[in-house]
Amino acid sequence: MADLVHSCYTGAKIYRHNGMTATIVDSFASPGSGVVNGINWWMNGNLICSDQGDNKMYKMSGFSSTVLESFSYAGITSVFEGITNDGTNLLASDSTNDRITKLDGFSSTVLDSFASPAGVPEGLAWDGTDLYSTDFISARIYKHNGFSATISDSFASPGSRATGLTIDSDGDIWSGDWSANKIFHHSGFSSTITESFTGMSNIQGLTIIADIDLFTVTLQYEQAGGAFVNVTSALGDIGANVQPGNRTAYWDNPSQDRSNVEVSDQIVRINANPDANNEGTHSVNVTSAAQLSAGDGTGSVGDVKVEYEIT
Repeated sequence: MADLVHSCYTGAKIYRHNGMTATIVDSFASPGSGVVNGINWWMNGNLICSDQGDNKMYKMSGFSSTVLESFSYAGITSVFEGITNDGTNLLASDSTNDRITKLDGFSSTVLDSFASPAGVPEGLAWDGTDLYSTDFISARIYKHNGFSATISDSFASPGSRATGLTIDSDGDIWSGDWSANKIFHHSGFSSTITESFTGMSNIQGLTIIADIDLFTVTLQYEQAGGAFVNVTSALGDIGANVQPGNRTAYWDNPSQDRSNVEVSDQIVRINANPDANNEGTHSVNVTSAAQLSAGDGTGSVGDVKVEYEIT
């Protein structure tokens, strides 16, 4: 079950909801100096938050106040208002310099940045392809073309001070509003609101925790005669509480090249059906620990790359 999480500037606390409802089931104080801003559920099942009080980014153990690691972003900006990730790197909105920044993994190294579409960028969300952002002053919600300053669509936010932003597995965005102290569930990327409820005072960040149990996917290849045998390497534990998003896994030396792929009961099978291409990817959609489905693809000698999406 997915749980909504929001942070509040006033009180500097982070709140976990019961599913996508107004009911709060857990909370803790920011690990920083008391001015929590953006939050994001990191790829490996840990919560990230930015804290304006000490200009630091924190990685916590799961949904808890236990800090695993942190870094200072003081050399970049005085505040990162909103954060999200693209499956590899941290993306952060810099309201001081009016920029949206891509950091190298969980670090202070800047890989890329561009000017935000308005004056004070706030919440960020990533759907696997495109970035979404809110702006506190223009009170609009923007869809970017990939990670770029190019805006493909936008609309007025339902409140006067748009802050937090996240996107669920159905492709619906959820936005927060500082002044109204409300969280809004949109229909897709649109101004149509399907539901809303009151959060704590001065809502800042939004993210979603998607609970998925630990599981392992086993790779098999087809021998002569049609029998399948296991390959030593496997996908391994994806991890509990994994945020929806695109992931990539690699298997070494699958013993079969130019092959199609099937998935059944958590087993990825490399079939001995030659394809004209030497390289390619296998798309695997992970919907739960027990149910997998896959499209066709091609593999190459050596590594087989399997791209999958946790929804």
